[in-house]
Amino acid sequence: MKKINIQISFYFILFITVFSCNINTDETNKESVAIITVLYNNQLLYFHSPPPPPPPKHIPLDEIKPVEKTEIKIYDSDKIILEGKFAIVMDNENDLKKSDLKKFPTEFKEIYLKPYHLISVDQLRKIDLRDSSNKKIPIVNKQGIKIQDLAEENKVLGILFISEIKFNKEFNKAILIFASYTHELAGSTSVIGLKKIKGKWEIKHGQILSES
Repeated sequence: MKKINIQISFYFILFITVFSCNINTDETNKESVAIITVLYNNQLLYFHSPPPPPPPKHIPLDEIKPVEKTEIKIYDSDKIILEGKFAIVMDNENDLKKSDLKKFPTEFKEIYLKPYHLISVDQLRKIDLRDSSNKKIPIVNKQGIKIQDLAEENKVLGILFISEIKFNKEFNKAILIFASYTHELAGSTSVIGLKKIKGKWEIKHGQILSES
């Protein structure tokens, strides 16, 4: 009887462990998609539509209508990627030094060094990301290809680089390395710290690691 009870206890613990791991994996995936969406939409700010060109010189001055200011849409949604303008590379090429986090609060430094939850680049590559038109966001492998060639191949404006994402226990703080490039010599790489406030991820801390 004692042996049976031990076996039951063992399988019960095993079931709880597996069930708990599955829940954590689902939560990690969900929050990772939300963070990527915020970062992706934030980059759209840099690619808003330019103002219309000036009118031809032969038009009389009294017939020229004033050009209205072009409004820049502020994309802060963490629910859906609004426009498919980038391809994404998931990679871990950058290792942070202690000085890279000097402007970050201690809590973020601790998350980076000892994350409670983590989603690896291999897991991130399996995520299905789509924009508001249900167009699949390309997740690509750079493999020595020039950024401008990779962008042209995928018919996008630029390439976003995203590292593994590290979370605290409560899934309300996260840190990662993020980069945005339109050309080998046009872009920047930063370490980003985010907080989840009222159910929504917001960028709260950032430090540029390199820029060109």
